[in-house]
Amino acid sequence: MDTGLDFYAELGLDPSASNDDIRRAWVQAARLNHPDTLLDASAAVRLKAEERMQRINEAWRVLGSEELKASYDRERRRKIKQADRLRSNEFPIEDLDARWEMDEGDSETAQLLVTSSWLFAFFLRVLPWLTVGLIGVGIFVFSAFASNSRSQPLPTSRIPEKQECVRLRENSTVRVVPCTWDNDGEIVEILDFRLADRCSDENAVLVSETQRRQRLCLVSVRE
Repeated sequence: MDTGLDFYAELGLDPSASNDDIRRAWVQAARLNHPDTLLDASAAVRLKAEERMQRINEAWRVLGSEELKASYDRERRRKIKQADRLRSNEFPIEDLDARWEMDEGDSETAQLLVTSSWLFAFFLRVLPWLTVGLIGVGIFVFSAFASNSRSQPLPTSRIPEKQECVRLRENSTVRVVPCTWDNDGEIVEILDFRLADRCSDENAVLVSETQRRQRLCLVSVRE
């Protein structure tokens, strides 16, 4: 699994965190960073919040799955070891400056300089493609945000007729379960699938139900 994100850092966790700790951190991060809490903020602030929320959800998608988490942990350890090896082979800046002052005819010194600067040469080759990729991602995010910002009819909401609790699945869907079972919260309000919706209860967590095109306001019923 190749990713540039540190999912543990995104959720403020240590790599030794348990699954329960990961779940709690995700719920707390989603509650604090959800764009729906920034309805009065500027478009730029809301865009950053959406990007932050995407990273939080991706971190939960990976770390909340035992299989994906194991694969991610292996790749993360490999990258850390690789970075440590690269750092151990770097020359101090003062030593590199001294080598530049040596005789240019010293082929052994020239070879050392070439070896120590290969990372810089690699960066120069990759930079143009990286820039193009970032511009493409920026255009896509801006287009998606612009399409979601079009005027839409006012959303409606309703209160469930009876007590219903749900359990969050790893694929971002929810399963309705009896409230006596292990669950992630009780449904206190059901909203239309609109970005601008917010829960009436300020303590509720807003969760998207993509299959039914609804958004659910959940309040924990755990003791």
